[in-house]
Amino acid sequence: MAPNYKTEVNPQFPSGTLRASVYVTSQAVLKRIFVLYLYVRLYFSVVVRTLTWPIRSRPRSISRYQRVRLRLSNWRYRLFHASEIASSHVAALVSIFDHTITEPSPISETTDPAEKPVRQQTHFTAPAVVQAAPEQPNSFAERSFLSSPAPERSLSTIASTIATRAPAPAEAPTKPPTKPPAEPPTKPRSKIVSIEIPGHRKFRFQLSSRASSRPLGQIKTSIARSDTNYITEVAEGIRSVFALETHDDGSLAPIIVRLAWHCCATYDKESGTGGSNGSTMRFLPEMTDEGNYGLDMARAALEPVKYKFPRITYSDLWTLAGKVAIEHMGGPTIKWTCGRVDCPSDWYVPPNGRLPFATKDATHVRATFERMGFDDREAVALIGCHAIGRCHKRLSGWEGKWTRTPTIFSNAFFRALLEEEWALDTVPESGRHQFYNLDKSLMMLNTDMELLRDEKFRSHVVRYANDEKCFFSDFADAFAKLLELGITRDAHGNVLLRNILPLVPIPERA
Repeated sequence: MAPNYKTEVNPQFPSGTLRASVYVTSQAVLKRIFVLYLYVRLYFSVVVRTLTWPIRSRPRSISRYQRVRLRLSNWRYRLFHASEIASSHVAALVSIFDHTITEPSPISETTDPAEKPVRQQTHFTAPAVVQAAPEQPNSFAERSFLSSPAPERSLSTIASTIATRAPAPAEAPTKPPTKPPAEPPTKPRSKIVSIEIPGHRKFRFQLSSRASSRPLGQIKTSIARSDTNYITEVAEGIRSVFALETHDDGSLAPIIVRLAWHCCATYDKESGTGGSNGSTMRFLPEMTDEGNYGLDMARAALEPVKYKFPRITYSDLWTLAGKVAIEHMGGPTIKWTCGRVDCPSDWYVPPNGRLPFATKDATHVRATFERMGFDDREAVALIGCHAIGRCHKRLSGWEGKWTRTPTIFSNAFFRALLEEEWALDTVPESGRHQFYNLDKSLMMLNTDMELLRDEKFRSHVVRYANDEKCFFSDFADAFAKLLELGITRDAHGNVLLRNILPLVPIPERA
């Protein structure tokens, strides 16, 4: 049976004529192609989700499961990446045809039937492009010779440029703009991503990504060293937030010490990145580092102090709060100097994974502290902060306190290491392994027990357990050094901004 074709008769022509016109524009064709592409993408998405459901729901073995998932993820990534490229090409073609091809006009009736009808034709003319004058460098990145290059123009960007016609050169404003030019967006930077699988080697990848969608702003400087009255008022405001009956043991001082400790422990002496300068924990990804879980409570507790004393920077506030908290709990007097600055965006955030891991051995502990510039004696003294505070299974998976006086700073941590009998056990709710004493009232992490297994670390543990005054003296020096990591001062004690340059990855050593 022959197919039945439906024709559309043009009403402009007399009835009974056999003239007919079928108008199928390129826009309609492209729309059909795009709808077909959406259906194909939805189909493949459903198929992939269906095929991977048994693997996702019930993994059989870790190695085989990971291998299959990686293969499927690679295949899905290539498929969807190709679909995204096709989508951008279709969108570009649609945008171009929208402005280059007009609807064909109907055939006009003529007096002479022998004369051929003439169709209207349109010709595309390239729009005039007016190049604006270069803007003056305003951002800190441009002043530091770190201005971003011109962004690459993809196919979709070119299409949108063609669609938007620029004004003619005669229409360009002759007067300079009154408003200051906008800050340029942050440029892409490279990051080193570390992936570590238990029982396997550690993989490191260098990725190029856009660090921030916000433009660089002005770096905020802190108060002057001579303003001692203002610093005293800030310290009094910090002491007023320590007491909190609903928190662990009725005090926020231990977690504030942890905040000051962790905001400085990201320092890398080789690359010069990280440290206490910049208060980068306000941004991702450092905010979500595994070692920083729960510190949002400490930062929120100090917000009223920051609101009351806005002249002090966050980096000065957090480090000063750690000093005040240690002295408030009976610890030694810590030397502290103001002048730290706040970074304007997450451009300066160091990579995650620089904080100590509680499941590692003595080699990891020594390497972590050597990266910050500490020796074995200073490392053991700083770990003595475990005399205060406790672990929470809802945050880290470990549960319990190290000493029986978690709100008093002393050498009780070292005495408990030597005097108590420890046995390895598991936290039922999380499955984490930790060490308990006989009555399970105290706990120790694996890195804590490594201080006893390593002979060099153990000698300092014994010395600090027998002499609290010696521990206080060494801890005061080590903690003051910790608060100054990542800072270079001039002869007058002012912080030099050259240490706040964006993160530049260094090739991994062999």
